[in-house]
Amino acid sequence: MRRDTGSYVHHRATLYALLWLFAVSEFGLTSYHIFHTNTSGGFYDPIAVELLFTALITLLWIPYTVFFHHRPMAAFSAGNNTLKSTRVGARAGFSLLQGESYLKYVLSIMWPVGALVATSSLQTPLEKEGLILLAIVAFAWIPYGLLMLAIELEFFDALGHVHAGPVNHTKDYMAYVGLM
Repeated sequence: MRRDTGSYVHHRATLYALLWLFAVSEFGLTSYHIFHTNTSGGFYDPIAVELLFTALITLLWIPYTVFFHHRPMAAFSAGNNTLKSTRVGARAGFSLLQGESYLKYVLSIMWPVGALVATSSLQTPLEKEGLILLAIVAFAWIPYGLLMLAIELEFFDALGHVHAGPVNHTKDYMAYVGLM
């Protein structure tokens, strides 16, 4: 018996809303840091630019992803999880989770790399600028944790879609998220 196709969709959408809020915070903090260091010292930290770029990509990706998550499930065919209507992506057979998955995995690499480099390279003296740097580092780790939770929920959702009988869970999961 097939389970409900939207079992963890709303949970992931909530995680993405939180991720968007933290990406806005990271975007604002890194923008301020780049502006402050560029005007006062004539330089900027390259890692701050990388975190700014990662936050910007996250800010643009999340509304797109949540838009496709909150489509009514009746708009998707039961067999292959593609849009039936003529809305965006329907002509190409857009999969519900395909656009979510690819960029999510890229971001799940970009956030911890930026956070690791920022943790090791940014100096944090005990003054206003040091507190901004500390907040930048702290807000760089939170999106990574939220993305990992979303990946786990996506995996659980894929396991919930596995039909009865002998199956290869890895192959079914990869086919479900559009990697095969």
